[in-house]
Amino acid sequence: MFLKSLYLKNFKRFDELKIDFPDDITVVIGPNEKGKSTLVSAIIAGLFYDPKKRNREIEVLRSWQSPDKFYEIKMEFEANGENCVLLKDFERKKIFFENQATGEKSDDFQEITEKFRQIGGYRNAKLFESTSCVRQEQIASVAVEKKELGRALEDLIGGGFGSRGFGEIIQRLEKAVADLNRGRGESGWRIAKNPGLIKSLEDKIGKNAETRLAAEEALKKVQDAWLNFWRLEGDFEKISKDIELSKKELENIRTYTSLRKEMADAKVKLEEISGDLREIEGLRKKISQLDAYLEKLEPY
Repeated sequence: MFLKSLYLKNFKRFDELKIDFPDDITVVIGPNEKGKSTLVSAIIAGLFYDPKKRNREIEVLRSWQSPDKFYEIKMEFEANGENCVLLKDFERKKIFFENQATGEKSDDFQEITEKFRQIGGYRNAKLFESTSCVRQEQIASVAVEKKELGRALEDLIGGGFGSRGFGEIIQRLEKAVADLNRGRGESGWRIAKNPGLIKSLEDKIGKNAETRLAAEEALKKVQDAWLNFWRLEGDFEKISKDIELSKKELENIRTYTSLRKEMADAKVKLEEISGDLREIEGLRKKISQLDAYLEKLEPY
């Protein structure tokens, strides 16, 4: 991923700033308190901070001139040959991403953050800062006996006592190089007790790489655990819904059973009523017969 330009508005000391970066390593030089570290903070905020949130990391980046206002960050970059734009408006709490090559757009922070993880390989701000930025104090730490690098080289060549003969200077340089390389390529019992600077740096880099790998593995395990948790939560919700449906079905079955019983009882009563009606009908027939018989007896 290559950062092509950076636009800032109301960001710390900058009311408004637009920078176009060359397609190579960028070195920012300037006196103290002129905004070098502010640029790094702006890039980190643009890549990793959620404009909808309010916390100390976000609050301290507000405009020095208008501290009641939040800021706006716009970044244009190239990823895999495609031009992209990322805009974060912390004042309006909005975020927008667009891939100008594919037309893909998004305003979802989590989705955009995951996309940047895939593009740049940066899982968090600390990893980005430790691998993509070199600050002034880190450069200053590259010194011998806490001296500036230029002064250290002068002392190395001149011995700190004025000029020396060319041969002696070469010898001192060779010794210095040997001291720097001391311990490199050795293993087992031959490992130097006091390794040179290069060997020490190589060891530190190796340990940092191992630590980083272990941290990434641990982070992956945590992410996998979260995924499993969300899956289990989804399964739990599905089971809960199934239980609710089962309860409703059971209630329906109970209602149906109750209705069936009521219908059976009603049928029994209907049979009883039908029997009574048949008896009444028989009595009516007998009454009719008696009426007919009485009519025959009337003349007498």
